[in-house]
Amino acid sequence: MLAVAQGNERPFSALPAPEQVSSNRPLPKPLANADIFVDDFILAVQGSPYHRKVVRRILMNAIDEVLKSPDDLPGATEPISDKKLGLGNGSLNPCKLILGWLIDTLKKTLELPLRRQQCILSLLAEFLSRKRCTLLSWQKLLGELRFVSPGVAGSRGLFGILQVPLVQKTKGRIRITRHIRPLLTTFKQLVEDLSSRPTHLSEIIAELPKVVGAMDACGHGLGRVYFATGHSPKVWQHPLPQHLVRQLVSSNNPHGNIANSNFEQAAMVVQLDNIANSYDVRGATISNLTDNTPTLTPSSLQRQHYYQRTCHLPLPNLQPPPALPSLLLRGLLHQWGGKRPGR
Repeated sequence: MLAVAQGNERPFSALPAPEQVSSNRPLPKPLANADIFVDDFILAVQGSPYHRKVVRRILMNAIDEVLKSPDDLPGATEPISDKKLGLGNGSLNPCKLILGWLIDTLKKTLELPLRRQQCILSLLAEFLSRKRCTLLSWQKLLGELRFVSPGVAGSRGLFGILQVPLVQKTKGRIRITRHIRPLLTTFKQLVEDLSSRPTHLSEIIAELPKVVGAMDACGHGLGRVYFATGHSPKVWQHPLPQHLVRQLVSSNNPHGNIANSNFEQAAMVVQLDNIANSYDVRGATISNLTDNTPTLTPSSLQRQHYYQRTCHLPLPNLQPPPALPSLLLRGLLHQWGGKRPGR
């Protein structure tokens, strides 16, 4: 039967287009894409020298047609700066300074120019040497850190506490407390690391995961399982030293100083190391599944990204787990005997 919408009835609408997921697979045809940021035109194009020249001329002609001032307007200037063209800003190069970032399309890396790095490091060193600062100078610092944060893996989880002084200021003054200093020091170490290890583009935009794993931990030890396309699943388990087990907080040990979440976060770091030793996952995205909320927090993610940068590990992508891997790991952990303490 064919139904036809009448009156106020709304016809069936087409399903929304599926969301595009970043991928490192080759494109079916050469890339030719232009974008605009305020008054900056950015062109990305592939192909033969003739094809690249044609695409660039099309963009420049479109800018002239749309933004050209009337000839009879006093003081009219060209929409494209001749001075910047003379400096080479309109040239097509695989390594280009765009919006303050040095992008290398051959190495697929993103890094800050040396002058910008030195400016950020000197600014952080200045605030680490002070006990108080004005609200305006603190806002300037956060603005600079916000600018570099997209290219500094592991910095996203640092802004929560850094923004607290904005609402706890006293007479327009900010106190740089002992809770803030470690975050500034960590940010300084991450920016210093950019000079020796540029950020890979896959660290900024996660692609489809090449390895998927799930983890769990208890008072007896750590355990995990992970899967990779074309490989058999791998399961590992590691008992915890007894001096750590005795410090675990539980109903039988309420005065302990180690929570089970600490073991869960340790299992995440051990898992990344095991995966990196099992497969070549340089520049790959890994999806790690966990049922522990603190492991998903930005501060925990920051520590994992910091470990990833210093040890050259892949980018973790944490998600809530399905039921099957969680039950599987619980069964493996229970092989050490007994119930999970504190549960």
